[in-house]
Amino acid sequence: MCRIIYRLVVALVLAGTTVTAHKAAHADESQSFLTQEERRNLLVGTWFGETPPTDGGRIQWVVHWKKDGTYSIQFRIYAPDGRTRAHMETGIWGVSGPVYFSATQGWRQGDQMVGTDTAKARFYDAYEILTLKPKLFEYRHYVTGTSYRVRKVRNGFTFPK
Repeated sequence: MCRIIYRLVVALVLAGTTVTAHKAAHADESQSFLTQEERRNLLVGTWFGETPPTDGGRIQWVVHWKKDGTYSIQFRIYAPDGRTRAHMETGIWGVSGPVYFSATQGWRQGDQMVGTDTAKARFYDAYEILTLKPKLFEYRHYVTGTSYRVRKVRNGFTFPK
């Protein structure tokens, strides 16, 4: 289950013309008019997403992307048997051209924050930006191909019941 969480949140900066060319072929055309700074500023705020994991149940998350390049994300994980658990991570994020990326720096374990071993690749991920609008962000993980969709919500948003 942690691997799913890491794939969901953590980012690896990928560079090169292959990535750029691939993005141009699949990008939402409205994004081509946005500067890098405008793309980044669109993401600042609180966003909510929900997706079923591959083994049933579902995962909900609320992510806070801050202007200073840090983020915090809270997960609510619903197991197929109905049990739920929470998970929280922090890190850094950014946008470079057609790529959204983040790097997990720590997570909550009990009442403590535990730092990551930044030498491990699993704490980095990169995503192709598919759609980026003021209230909608869709992105696809470059390695796994998994797509995600989040909607912008008000600050102070909590998980739906």
